[in-house]
Order: sequence, then C-alpha cells, then structure tokens
Amino acid sequence: MIEFKDNFSVPADLPRVFLFLSDFRRLPEWDPGIATAIKKTPGPLEVGSRFFIESIFFGRTIPLHYKITIWEKEKRVAYQGTGSNFSAWDEISFEAQGTSTLIHYYARFDFSDDLGLALPFLKLGIDGLGRSAMKGMRKAFEEETIQKTANFKNRILDELVLPAMLSYTSLGFQKNKKSFIPITKPMHGKTIVITGGGSGIGYASANILMRQGANLVLVGSQLPKLELAKKSLEEENGKGLIELEVFDLSILREAKALADRLEERLDKIDVLVNNAGALFRERQVTCEGFEKSLALLCLVPFFLTERLMNLLEKGDSPRVIQVSSGGMLTQNLCQENNTDSADYNGPSSYAKAKRGLVTLTEVLANKNSNSKIRFHSMHPGWVETEAVKESLPEFYKITKSVLRSPEEGADTIAWLATSDIPQKTNGEFWFDREIHPKAISIAKEASPAQKADYYLWAKDLLQFQNGT
Repeated sequence: MIEFKDNFSVPADLPRVFLFLSDFRRLPEWDPGIATAIKKTPGPLEVGSRFFIESIFFGRTIPLHYKITIWEKEKRVAYQGTGSNFSAWDEISFEAQGTSTLIHYYARFDFSDDLGLALPFLKLGIDGLGRSAMKGMRKAFEEETIQKTANFKNRILDELVLPAMLSYTSLGFQKNKKSFIPITKPMHGKTIVITGGGSGIGYASANILMRQGANLVLVGSQLPKLELAKKSLEEENGKGLIELEVFDLSILREAKALADRLEERLDKIDVLVNNAGALFRERQVTCEGFEKSLALLCLVPFFLTERLMNLLEKGDSPRVIQVSSGGMLTQNLCQENNTDSADYNGPSSYAKAKRGLVTLTEVLANKNSNSKIRFHSMHPGWVETEAVKESLPEFYKITKSVLRSPEEGADTIAWLATSDIPQKTNGEFWFDREIHPKAISIAKEASPAQKADYYLWAKDLLQFQNGT
C-alpha cells in the first residue's frame, strides 16, 4: 500500500472549490498526470457515478475505472478506482475558512503482490505525481491578471499570417492553454442565452456553462437538434433549467419575435452569446432582401443585442459575447449588402460580415460605456464542426488532423462568460483568453468616423427593412 496526504488552503470560497474539485471530469485541468476523464453514467454527480480515466505514469497510459463512493455536498467526496493490477482511493474533504477553503487530500494505492519489488519506485512516482497534482489544485484558484490591450507578442503573431494560422489549430490551443486558469466560478442563478446552441461550439459552450450551474436558453432553427442537445446536456450534467427557442436567425422579424418572447418570459439576461452562423458557398438572399451572410452573421446579432439591452441591464455583471472569426482580419470594413454580386465568394462574404460584427460590437461598447454591460467579440480558432465539413470540404480535408474540438473552440466563450477579468474591459477582440488586434496590415483599419458611419448604416438598414 502507498499513501499520499496533503492539507492546504486556497483563496476561494467553499461552494466554488467544491464545485470544481468534486467533479472528476475536471481532473485533466489540475492534475498533469491525467490525460482523459470521461463521465460514463448519466445524470448529476452522486454516489455511484462512474468515470473512465487515462493516467500517465512513467510514460505509459494506464486506463482506470472510478466511481463515486462518498458524496457529501461541500464537505467530502471520495472516488474508488480500479486498474489492471491495483486499486485506488481518492478522498477530498473541505472546510470553509471565511473567503478561503481548507482542503484535506488523501490518496491510497493497493498493488497486487507481483509488483512487490517495484513498490519503492512506484512510491517515488506517486509522490511526484501527487505533488504536481496539489500544485495544480492551488493554481486552479490563483487570481487572474488583467490584460487591457493587445500585447506586442499578439500584434506580431497576427501580422505574421502563417504563425497566426498555426495558433488557430488544436496544437495552438494546447500550447496556449498552459497559461490558463481553470474555469471554476459558479454560475448558479445566471441566465445565459446562446444562439446556435444545438451543436458545435454553441453546444460545447452550453455544456461548460451548465456544468457551472447556469440556466440556459438555447436558440436554433431546428427543434429536433435543440431537443437532442437538451437531452445530451441533461444526461451529462443532470436536470437543469434549459429552455429552447426555435427561430431563423437570418430573418429580422423572427429575431424581433425572439426578443419579444424573451422580454415576456425572462426577468434578466446575464450573458448573451451570439454564436449562430453558417458559411454559404453560393449567394443567397433572405426574404427581407439581405445577403444571407450579412443578415445571419452581422445584422441580426447586432439587432438582437440592442433589443435585449433592457434584460441585460438587469443581469449580474452582464456581458455580450459575439462569436467572430480570425478571417475577419483579412477584410476591410465595407458597407454593402452584396445582393447583386456576380462574383460572390462565400468565405469572403463570411469574413466581411464578421468584420462588421466586430466593428458594431466596438461601437456599442463605446456608446454604452456608462452601462454595466460589457461587450466582447472573439474568435474560436479553426474548429471541427459539421458546418466546416459541409461548407469547406477542401479546407476540412487538409486541416482535419489539426482542427480544434468544439470544446477547445468554446473555451474562450465560457471564460468570457464567467471570469471577472473581461468585465474590466470593453469592446475588445479576444482569442484564447487574450486580447488581440481587431485589424492587421493586410486589411485597412477603419477610422473611428468610418466605424460610426458603419453603425449608422446598419441601423438604417434595419429600420428601413424591418420597421424597427
């Protein structure tokens, strides 16, 4: 038998610490010896919940099966694990100390008799892994530092297009996340509206935020997809408050109807995530006369944000998160509906619309600087989604081995929704939790006057077409 014990305090309150450390799905975020942690049973965490764990020990991947054996909310949790030739017991106890929490950690490993001669070496390895894990626990609750502007590194990285594109991959995320502090802030009682929440990045964002206790409103155009997402979220996290809204978010009048319904039913919105999107290979025009990329990716998110400002003002540390794209850095800001273009280019129209959305987000931040609402835009990198497979098959074929998972793409969205750091900034453009430039030399940066003019142009389009 080999035992490992440690006691230490972290600067976070008990509910926050318990929420994070009691969930073995979060193991890879604080324990460098864990490569994978997957919950295998549906429903909430409780006695009997089972997990599949892949541990890295002396360079080998060791599969383990764990189950919860003790679950005392905000007091104690214990997991029992089994491997091919050993068993394990992990127990964490929690004590409130004002705004801090005292953690008591205990682990025991029982090995089969045929490993007797190796026990001294195993003890050394377990002691090292244990110390690393405790260091990871402490780091998870460190205070994050604020970044108010794009730093020199990010400006150079984005100007050098090839290194920037490499950073958009999963390899880039794995490199950048080494400096991340895990998302640990509870979101109980928070209401989060996510458009495009039925799959891909939107679903992954919803899963992370529901795990933190948030109430969700998932908006999409296909009810079966939303219902499947809700079922999957509840199987992963247990029953929660998940509402579904079915609307075509390329149509302004449907966005108006959505805003009216939310105003009737919700007391507040704490976070609005405008994530719905698609790339159209052929030019399409909506029934309201807009080029569809412009409508879906720029005008409707802008319109919905303005219409929901009253509900956002009632939220707790409210924020708006506009999901953009790194491709917008290649485009100039231009006022065009693009309904008559004979040389339509889907990726270019997509990027132009995203450029417009980033600009409108910046203008909204400036116009509402005295409001408690904070406005952010971000891009998730290159993410493997069904939309990418269908809309950009050539790109997908070339890059599929390095594309980010939806969870990796959703990380900055969830961080912007939960962290206190983004609330200290306004109107910035984020990538992998860092502020990046909104323009590079490959495309001309718009002047403040041009940005203000674009805002008025978008407002006029909306008012003329929809009577809003």
